Amino acid sequence: MSTTMDLTGSDAVSWRRLRGTVRPAVAAAAGVLRRGAAGSSPSLATPLGAPPSGVGGEVVAWGSDADGQSSVPASLEGRTVVAVAGGSSHSVALTADGAVTAWGDASEGQTHVPRSLAGRKVTAIAAGSVHSLALASDGRVAAWGHDSRGQSSVPESLEGRTVVAVAAGGWHSVALTADGTVTAWGDNSEGQCDLPASLRGRTVTAIAAGGLHSLALTSDGTVVGWGYDVCWQASTPASLWGRPVATVAGGGLHSLALTADGRVTAWGYGDHRQVDVPTSLVGRTVTAVAAGYYHSLVSTSDGSVMAWGNGTDGQTRAPASVRGRRVTAVAAGFHHSLAIVTPPTAAGPRRSGPGERSAAAS
Repeated sequence: MSTTMDLTGSDAVSWRRLRGTVRPAVAAAAGVLRRGAAGSSPSLATPLGAPPSGVGGEVVAWGSDADGQSSVPASLEGRTVVAVAGGSSHSVALTADGAVTAWGDASEGQTHVPRSLAGRKVTAIAAGSVHSLALASDGRVAAWGHDSRGQSSVPESLEGRTVVAVAAGGWHSVALTADGTVTAWGDNSEGQCDLPASLRGRTVTAIAAGGLHSLALTSDGTVVGWGYDVCWQASTPASLWGRPVATVAGGGLHSLALTADGRVTAWGYGDHRQVDVPTSLVGRTVTAVAAGYYHSLVSTSDGSVMAWGNGTDGQTRAPASVRGRRVTAVAAGFHHSLAIVTPPTAAGPRRSGPGERSAAAS
């Protein structure tokens, strides 16, 4: 595949490696609009995992911290965070008052929240490789950071339309409007911005973006993928056919789906075991999913967090600071993970669920 993207530094190496990956013999925050109960209105959630019922808390981050992406800023102390997102080497958080905080690598301005958001209430966030997105309560999208592929230039076609969810991929962005249609912009080298014919006439309720692919969830619970598919990360697995899906997430070369019954399905590139859902999840209800570059992350109904896949930077090993907390949301960056946790209970630490600190596969 072509590797002519005008990138520099470690990201260039990573993404060139991603695009050059050979199809293996065996297939290995999204912004989403979560469907409510029958007859109810969908509820807005964030890209790579969202707090159930809007429950917020504190941010905990772990894994690679080379650019400070896992060092939660002091400015968030004492503030209630309701959503988090992870990029290549930066992180973004949304607080209950609708304000955005970003930290980590700022080389492309991806952590410099634009002044245009001052005084506006933000309802959703997303983080791409080196760009960031925010959705304001008026349904308008703000984007900032790297823009060599136009990923931070919100298209004019969205003017006057109400956006209800956003997602950010490697170098592309995706938005879902109130009428259930999808708009994508930015890098289109693998067709990740070209909506498939299979979405015509269908209402989309959730979106997600991976490295070079995009995902959509339709009102009947069907997953549709498009873009780079060398490892089948954009091809819905047969195991999901006929099963209603609640939300989706896109990673570097893999994808995740959370079905309505709280089970996880993963597919795509799996050399780091990022698509091998742990057996310790059997019988447990998953509430949120997130996908990093080569790792996967979920939260469960008992408030536990579980991660698997490449853990060479510690991104699959939840820190001790999570113990005694209830995890209400998860997100994944390239090589780091984030979670929103509630304060420790007076009764003492919550018992760790089986496999909570899951073994990492390098």
